[in-house]
Amino acid sequence: ERVPVIDLSSYFQLDNYSDGDRENASRKLDQVCGEVGLFKLRGTGILKSKAVWMLDWIRRFFESASNDIKYQMELDRKSGRGYQKLGQNVTKGEPDQHEGIDMYHRISKERLELMMNGFENWLETKEKQEMFMEFASGNNRWPEDQEWNEMRDVVLDWIEDMKRVGYVVMKALQDATGCSIVDDCMNEPFWCARAIYYPKVLAEESGDCGERVKKYGCGEHSDYGFLTLLVEDSSEDCFEAQLQSGEWIKSNAVQLLEQNDQDECEFLCNLGDMLQLASGGRYRATPHRVLRPVVRNRVSFGFFFEPNLDAIIKPIMVSKQKQHQDHADVHRNDSMLQPYGIHLFNKVSTNFRY
Repeated sequence: ERVPVIDLSSYFQLDNYSDGDRENASRKLDQVCGEVGLFKLRGTGILKSKAVWMLDWIRRFFESASNDIKYQMELDRKSGRGYQKLGQNVTKGEPDQHEGIDMYHRISKERLELMMNGFENWLETKEKQEMFMEFASGNNRWPEDQEWNEMRDVVLDWIEDMKRVGYVVMKALQDATGCSIVDDCMNEPFWCARAIYYPKVLAEESGDCGERVKKYGCGEHSDYGFLTLLVEDSSEDCFEAQLQSGEWIKSNAVQLLEQNDQDECEFLCNLGDMLQLASGGRYRATPHRVLRPVVRNRVSFGFFFEPNLDAIIKPIMVSKQKQHQDHADVHRNDSMLQPYGIHLFNKVSTNFRY
């Protein structure tokens, strides 16, 4: 296994560990984020069985919900929320071979109206302003049939756990660098979540399993924001990440196959573009992609922990060691000095084929 493991038990169980334990853990996290930008997270206290239960509901939806149920949740063009059919999500102009459900944090109308006063320079038309407001304050889409109410409740409960985990990881990075990124940019953090279903390669598509690399479940990309937390229910090594050397390595986002397993859940974590920018290039946004599975249809759930929508992201994480100035210069440009919400809105607006 070439993916580093980070144990943050000292941050999740404060009374059982010393300040020195937390300092050691945050220092290791800081090092891994700079060198790799990808790690497996342990020590959260969240049981593996809880992740399995959530993923089982997601699998049931994609594999057994009727087309009528799915299209009740059809992707809303304005808010970017809802169900996407196979090939509707696009990465670098190519359709991805997965289905998905996109969910976002909902900003209150009152908070959004105050926020919009500073967004006029980036939302030139009334139409764009209305679309952004719907994106930031729209309702997530759930099946109308009561049969699926438990899935909604299970997923929302999981998201609450992920918000807590995301905050702790970011707090550990803040401690490591001595900056105030959580206090300055994350007092009202935004979040995104994606439930994704990757159908396996069918026999008639390929007589050689090696051919699966020609069509990705999700094409090469880096994530937009700060931190991604991923779990999946497949043991196939479909997830690939690119090291700084250019080499691609395989990993799985943790095998979660036994519902009676009381071990703690393990998360696959990677960093996004805005954290690379905020760190002045010290941390690395990890390019990654997902191969189509061969043995079993793959289900994953990604949680994206983001800064405030109105946060202006620029290099503010002052390292205790020398900053990687060469990387910082690449990313310090005026086009990026905009509210994070505008950056996210522009990215999401080009993600789908309608």
